Amino acid sequence: MEPRSIGGVMDRDKKTTLAWLSFIGSIIAVLMSIMDIQITNAAIGTIQTAMHFPLEKGSWLSSSYLMAEIVTLPLSGLMLRALGTKRYAFIFCVTFMVSSVLCAQAWSFASLVFFRALQGGAGGALMAFAYNLIIVKLPPSDHGKANMLFGATVALAPTLGPMIAGVMTESYGWQSLFYINLPIGLLALSLMMTGLHNDIHDFCQKLKVDFLGLATIVIGLACLQYVLEEGGSQGWFSSPLILTLFMTAMCALTVFVINELRVRDPLVNLFLLKNYQLLISCTANLLAGAALFGCYFLIPYLLITLKSYSPIQISHIIVFGGAAQLVTLMCMPLILRRVNIYILIAIGSALFALSAITWSFASLHFQFDWVIVAQILRGIGGTLMLTPLGILATTAIKKSDAASAAILFNVSRTLGGALGVAMLTTLVSYRQAHYYADFIHADHVAEGVALVTLKSQSYQLAFSDTFQLICGVLLITACIFTILWRNDRDTGRRQR
Repeated sequence: MEPRSIGGVMDRDKKTTLAWLSFIGSIIAVLMSIMDIQITNAAIGTIQTAMHFPLEKGSWLSSSYLMAEIVTLPLSGLMLRALGTKRYAFIFCVTFMVSSVLCAQAWSFASLVFFRALQGGAGGALMAFAYNLIIVKLPPSDHGKANMLFGATVALAPTLGPMIAGVMTESYGWQSLFYINLPIGLLALSLMMTGLHNDIHDFCQKLKVDFLGLATIVIGLACLQYVLEEGGSQGWFSSPLILTLFMTAMCALTVFVINELRVRDPLVNLFLLKNYQLLISCTANLLAGAALFGCYFLIPYLLITLKSYSPIQISHIIVFGGAAQLVTLMCMPLILRRVNIYILIAIGSALFALSAITWSFASLHFQFDWVIVAQILRGIGGTLMLTPLGILATTAIKKSDAASAAILFNVSRTLGGALGVAMLTTLVSYRQAHYYADFIHADHVAEGVALVTLKSQSYQLAFSDTFQLICGVLLITACIFTILWRNDRDTGRRQR
């Protein structure tokens, strides 16, 4: 081999090594951002006690984070072209760390929610960046390994988050949950900076920003989130504020949809939803996101309200779901080769539904063994459902539209998560108030039943109703994909 050829091979190997270092750094950043949702959920009781807000308001800490992610995800490509990969990674990794410190130093519940939104925006940007590095920086032969590593990270985060929350909260206080992002973020940043360069000159085309789309989606989602979070406590549409914000949200989101269908460079390419397969995938992903993130918040909420569990006790339960998810993900390549993708989604939805109905039973008759079974079913079912949905969303799309389809798919899940957390928490509060009023009117107080007992029983029934709703939605999803599987099978037979 000639010296020039040897030098070329060495340069390629060096570039690949540096690209992998950057990708590993981005994976650590993704792990940090996903863990942050589970960490705060597991420790919500401790944070609530310290910040003096009603426990049901804790859903703001998750939904504000997710809503900010929704805005950032469609903008990530534009910001990457404007900043270049190195500046982009630096700015958003530092933003995440700074916002974490601000969360730890928050002086009120409102300030904590604001800083969580800032944190969520940076987290969404880091998620999109990891996807970009796989496509742009790594050689095609490494894409399979990189995607598996990314998937394992997403599955590992729900396992590590509660464990870290339990240990850190009880040993060092709730502020440590945010300070821990500093060493993790610095490690991620140093690895990313190692393999990235200032490539802003590579993105020399004129940038076109859909300002109307950006403004309307921010206004629409912010107003809608407030309505869903606070509507129950303010009497819904009997409140002029709630009614005004709801009308504002509907108008803003309507303008957003019309604008996205008319502009040349939309924030989100809604025309792709003409593809039947992508539309089905995004709709199912929206429902799955609502169920998944809703459970992420509801389960700690239930354990704190009904059992007075500490963060470390909560982590001992939640960890089973994450472990089951990780094991299932490792088996997915083999499963996908042997099972039809539609029936796999149906099975995953059914198992997830079985987990929800088990939690509904546990709300009324708490048994530790049943709770563990419910978590394992959720971990297996969620993975069997979500992984094939991602494949289904992209297989029918042209390569040139793959990036836009991925944004739509990820936005649908995050939007479902944000709305699901807000709506399900509001439903718990509404049903609890309903049952509590019924108990009072039934003269339980006159019979000598303590108000504390009545309140606990009303929460049990409220949580049971909420998990039954989740179960019903997931069963409908399972039925739809079973029908799609039968249609796909019949179509295949006719073509033969």
